[in-house]
Amino acid sequence: MSKIRVSAIQRGCVYDGPGVRTTVFLKGCTLHCPWCCNPENISIEQEWFFDDSKCIKYKGVASELCISCLRNHGDRAITECPFSVAEPVCHDWLPSDLFLQIEKDKELFGKSGGVTFSGGEPLLQADALLPVLEMCKKQNVNIAFETTLYVGKKNIAAVIPYADIMIVDLKLQPEQGDIPNYMNCMSENLDLIKKQGINVFYRLVFVNSLITIKEKICKQLKSLGVEEIELLKCHHLGARKYEKLNKESVDFTADEILFQNFSEYLQSEQLKVTQLKV
Repeated sequence: MSKIRVSAIQRGCVYDGPGVRTTVFLKGCTLHCPWCCNPENISIEQEWFFDDSKCIKYKGVASELCISCLRNHGDRAITECPFSVAEPVCHDWLPSDLFLQIEKDKELFGKSGGVTFSGGEPLLQADALLPVLEMCKKQNVNIAFETTLYVGKKNIAAVIPYADIMIVDLKLQPEQGDIPNYMNCMSENLDLIKKQGINVFYRLVFVNSLITIKEKICKQLKSLGVEEIELLKCHHLGARKYEKLNKESVDFTADEILFQNFSEYLQSEQLKVTQLKV
């Protein structure tokens, strides 16, 4: 049985679908958004968070425990540090164990909450997730996915029998560049889930460049049949994660005035807008 590669399980979430939800963050993504606030979930491979504040060498302390460390020109990997300078980004879960983590929150879900699988792109691990989805369905746990829909049709088809909600993260920002076949892939997958009567929410991260192409964005939204959209103002709260991964980050924090102008424009074009708060 395949295991599911999970970076985090977050409880009591209120912005990842209706009601109170438990959000399971899965590793691996088909895209690499330059403002990504979860950079640890881009690669599906195991990675490590490094915390130099735990390194006694960086504190100027000499210890025999550290003689063989790579930072002392030794041959022992930093991942073997006895002071836990390096922590694994993810853990591989058996489906039954992951379900138990979800089930323990069932009383919190009430009638409107449930579990949300996020990422990364959770549908990349669709096959491995199937046993968990089956267990959730048997226990009447509402299932949502936060997804770009930029995956193969087989990934979509695998989860359709179990999905109650799809939160579609639209990638329309100019900084994305030319994503090969994105609009066709996304819109075709969107048609598939709509035909099954799955509840669809649309989400768009606002970066300042969107204000310069607001008319184009509005036309794209309407062509997809979008009537309501959740806007999230881009932030830089993931900066520390980039540091811990030894990766560079770029600050795309959105301007409040431009954000409000964009929101008001969409509303003037008869689109219902919900502004999400972080």
